[in-house]
Amino acid sequence: MPLTQDSVGSSRYSLRKVNLYSLSRLERLLGLGREYIRGMAASAGARYSPFAKPARPRPFQKKAVRSKLRMIDNPSEELKVMQSLITERLLNQ
Repeated sequence: MPLTQDSVGSSRYSLRKVNLYSLSRLERLLGLGREYIRGMAASAGARYSPFAKPARPRPFQKKAVRSKLRMIDNPSEELKVMQSLITERLLNQ
């Protein structure tokens, strides 16, 4: 079984097995239907609403620096629900 590796040391999910050996097991763990899971996966890229967020000014900075914009990919509410299910039921085991 392959190991999942997020950046080692910076994540609480580093190096552990995720026992997903079939789509039906994923369905049972998440409590979602196969067609729903496949539909979400197929359209995942379209379910983000990117926006630009200005960086906060540093406290006690001496010079006023033009703030950089940071791009944030904001997932839709439906995708957030699925992501939280994955976190709770798969990654936090």
